[in-house]
Amino acid sequence: MGYLIFCVDDEIDDCEFLTEVIKQKIPDTELIFASDGIMAVEKLKELSKNNVKPSMIILDLNAPGLDGKVALKKINSMAGLLEVPKLVLSTSPQAGDIHYFSEYGVPVMKKPSSFLDYDEVVEVIKKSIIPGP
Repeated sequence: MGYLIFCVDDEIDDCEFLTEVIKQKIPDTELIFASDGIMAVEKLKELSKNNVKPSMIILDLNAPGLDGKVALKKINSMAGLLEVPKLVLSTSPQAGDIHYFSEYGVPVMKKPSSFLDYDEVVEVIKKSIIPGP
């Protein structure tokens, strides 16, 4: 069984690091990226038209176009996406942001600053998408 992770991030290096670590730690996983919040909403609408639902959605808090807060509201209003697990990454998460997303049941993590730091993010992803014993 494969997984589909949809990620919104405008930093190419971060996308590459995340892809590499996920491919190592969660085999049979496909990643789709959008570089801004507007593109994310459009791509998710297109996936929905094709009856494709991601296993998880990762949002960049400070994504251009639509930030993570606005994107989350739009995504959650789309058919079938409210129950999809989500994770927010931010270079500098603030207490107010963490509280905001916790109201939606969405964890916020500091965006890793190096390749090795992505292990913790991937563990959160694994716990969200892979059924436990």
